[in-house]
Formats: sequence, C-alpha cells, structure tokens
Amino acid sequence: MKILGIDPGLGITGYGLVEDSGTAVKLIEAGVIRTYSESGITARLLKIYDGLSEIIEEYRPDALVIEKVYSHYK
Repeated sequence: MKILGIDPGLGITGYGLVEDSGTAVKLIEAGVIRTYSESGITARLLKIYDGLSEIIEEYRPDALVIEKVYSHYK
C-alpha cells in the first residue's frame, strides 16, 4: 500500500510517500513544494495544487494523510 503524507504550508508544503508491504515500510519519495509571497495567493495555491497533482498522478497512492492545518496570528 502506498501512502502519501502531506505537511501543508503556504510557503513550504512538505510531502512524503511510503510503501507498506506488510513486513516493512519503504520511503519512495519525499520533498517540498516552495512558493514565494511575491507571487500572490492565487499563483501560490496553484503551484501547490499542480505539484501535488503531479505526485499523485505519477505514484498513484492508495491513501492520503494530511497534517492538521493551523495558523498563528499576532
């Protein structure tokens, strides 16, 4: 079973893809999708969407897990 984990963030979205064979868990791919504030919110969200879509299309995970999103405001 392939599992894609996502650590969401507007500036940096992290991801890791593992495969669980029942006897061992193997890392297949891991990385980040970076965006920059100068790009504007629409372009940043599109870059994250496109990046994750490519990973999903290429590896076809069986499950997806997302870390709970939270924000800190001053």
